[in-house]
Amino acid sequence: MATNVYIKLNKIWRVLATGFCFSVFGFGGIVLTLLVLPLQRLFEPCQAKQALLDIPLYFADQSHSSIKTNYGEVITNKKTNAFNKTDREACEWLMLSALKALQERAVREGMNAVVNIQSYYKKREFVSQTEYQCGAGTFVAGVALKGTLVKL
Repeated sequence: MATNVYIKLNKIWRVLATGFCFSVFGFGGIVLTLLVLPLQRLFEPCQAKQALLDIPLYFADQSHSSIKTNYGEVITNKKTNAFNKTDREACEWLMLSALKALQERAVREGMNAVVNIQSYYKKREFVSQTEYQCGAGTFVAGVALKGTLVKL
C-alpha cells in the first residue's frame, strides 16, 4: 500500500516539476534556433586576432594558392553553456573556438592552412564565404565546422 502511494506521488511530482520547467524556460532548452551570422563581425575585434593562430583560413570556395599536400577533411564540434549569454556572444565564442581547433589540428598534422571551411551543424552542410551557422538555445549553443587541412 505504501509503495503504491509513493509511486503515485513520484509521478505527480515529476509531472509538476516538468510543467514548472516548461513554464519557466519554455522549449528553449530542447529546441534550438539555427542562426546564420556574419563572419566579418567575428574577425573585427582584436580579441579574435589574439585567439586565433597564424594559420590561414579559407571559407567555402575562397581562392588560395595551389595545394601542395592535402591531408584531408576534418570536423570540429564545439558546445558551450549559453545561459546568461546572448545568442550572438555564445555563437561568436564558439566559432572562434572551432576555428582555433581547426588551426591546431592543421599544426599537429604538419599542414599550414585550412580550406573549404563550412558549417556542419547537425551534419548539414552550410557553405558560405561570408556567414556561418550556430545552434542556440536557452542552455546550450553549438557550432560545428568541416574543413580540409592542406599545405599551400
